Parts: sequence; structure tokens; C-alpha cells
Amino acid sequence: MIVRVKSMSDADKAYEAAQRLIAESMVRRDGALSFNTNETRSLTKLPPEVAGLAELKTLFLHNTWIRDLSPLTSMNRLQTINLDSTPITSIGLSQIAGLPV
Repeated sequence: MIVRVKSMSDADKAYEAAQRLIAESMVRRDGALSFNTNETRSLTKLPPEVAGLAELKTLFLHNTWIRDLSPLTSMNRLQTINLDSTPITSIGLSQIAGLPV
């Protein structure tokens, strides 16, 4: 019997790394989260778990492929979002227009 293992795409690996970073941030509760790592450079979608970071004040998304910011819409303590070198558009920015950032 031949078993084929599907290899994960770079985006899938980045998503798993992002989930791990979110879980670590939930434990630390330091108010900051950065996806500007080699592991998350191919991140195309924010894991919904990011919305559970109620204490998050600073989020670094630069150097990722994030376009959809809707998981952040309820994050009222968010003060800073770094979107440098992302393909974010005005549509993506309109998703967080009500936040205090």
C-alpha cells in the first residue's frame, strides 16, 4: 500500500505558526503580537483565535500577505497595527475603521 502525504503549503505552515504565536501571546498577556517572522511571512489569513486576545494593544502584520482584517473588528484595546509591506487595501482598512487605532 502506498500512502501519500500531502505536503503543507507555505501559507498553511504560516497559518499554523500564527496559531502558535497567538496561543503563546494568550499566555504572556503582554499586549503585543508580531507576525513579522520568517515562519509567518507567507501568512494570508488571520486565524480567528486572534480575536480572543482581549488585552492586545500592538499588532505587527508587516511583511505578510494579510488582506482581511475582519478578525480584529472587536479588539477595542488595539492601539497600533503595523501593515507595512502588506497588500492591504482600503476595503481591508474599512474593516477596522471603528477601532481606536
